[in-house]
Amino acid sequence: MGHLVELQVKLLSTLLRSISELDQAIAVTVLEHPKAERLQTLPRIDKLNLAQVPAEVGPIFLFGSPCAITAKDNCPPLTRFDD
Repeated sequence: MGHLVELQVKLLSTLLRSISELDQAIAVTVLEHPKAERLQTLPRIDKLNLAQVPAEVGPIFLFGSPCAITAKDNCPPLTRFDD
């Protein structure tokens, strides 16, 4: 039983080391993104969420405005807010 625990601890240590290396690589690579400097001005953005933002909204940066995005998807623009 002790041998199985040792193997699990070794596996976990390897995984944690790999995660740490990936975090470091992401932190360096994300700064190469053309919009990184601008995105860093957003509240609560650190290097790891900075990588997440372009990954999730990437194509948004191809459009000049929110209106252009909605027009592409045939969504009518919002002209007033309902209370």
